[in-house]
Amino acid sequence: MKGTEMKKLQVWWIPQVPMKAFKVPVTSIAEGIKILDTLAFYDIFLFKNNIKPDYCNAGGLQEWVEDAGEGEPGWVDWYDEETGCDDPAEYPDLTPPCDRECCGAEEEGSRYPQDSSSVSRNVPDEDGAL
Repeated sequence: MKGTEMKKLQVWWIPQVPMKAFKVPVTSIAEGIKILDTLAFYDIFLFKNNIKPDYCNAGGLQEWVEDAGEGEPGWVDWYDEETGCDDPAEYPDLTPPCDRECCGAEEEGSRYPQDSSSVSRNVPDEDGAL
């Protein structure tokens, strides 16, 4: 997406597989990543606070194309034709992921916690403090 062409994008999220996905339109890859991260951390929060006993979620970023197969337009999983990147979190034109402890990153450049136990610092205690 280095050119001037803007693509129509949406985030899809399944909070509990195998249920149906819900979809949210987004205006950029960065916005899509932010929504995907928020949904993922929300599911971890619900699990850590015993609201969900377990979960199996899935999500991704899609783009609208004029030929999604058999000459018909439709939504397909996003990828960058120029770089071959198909993971929006690794897209080279975006700023590096957060490296602060508050977002659960364990090392600089880490996008997600290495395991769910490291997320505990993001979960408020009984008084609501982090």
